[in-house]
Amino acid sequence: MPTRFGVNTADVAAKFAMFADLGVVTVPDDYEHGSRLGSFVRTNLWKFYHIDSNISDRHFPNPSRILKPGDKLLVQVFRQVLPGVATFKECMTFLGLKKAVYPGAQGASLVWEEKRNELPKDIWLGSYDDKSRLWKDADGFHWLPGVQVYGNGVCRFYLFRLDKDMPASRGFLCFSEIV
Repeated sequence: MPTRFGVNTADVAAKFAMFADLGVVTVPDDYEHGSRLGSFVRTNLWKFYHIDSNISDRHFPNPSRILKPGDKLLVQVFRQVLPGVATFKECMTFLGLKKAVYPGAQGASLVWEEKRNELPKDIWLGSYDDKSRLWKDADGFHWLPGVQVYGNGVCRFYLFRLDKDMPASRGFLCFSEIV
């Protein structure tokens, strides 16, 4: 059986399903990678119930896919459809099957900015990346950034600790290059 990260790809393919197709996001002309998260927080702070202060340009400087002005990415939301929890390796295996790219916290901020009215409500949506590119705190835990819009319109931009398995009530963003 084919595996990726030591995970059976057939099992993973059956574990998740598309929950929403958000269409295309376009990186704005004034986008600056090195200061994106700081400027996003300053501009949008009052629109959020909570923004984790650890989501910063210092903690998330180097996602696998660095966005550039004019880039266009297709964004879909996936969710677990089988009972139980999902591991980081299972989610990354699934995203690999989808040929996903990983723009990190910067990508999540862009999705919120352009698609917040289309985001599924009451579901935390993680923006995955290789573990080595995620922020590692002083205790050695890696953290995954994500966004959430509640049914009442309240928004959060916060982190999920990777040593915990993701409950089925959460989802993730899948970014794909447009070819």
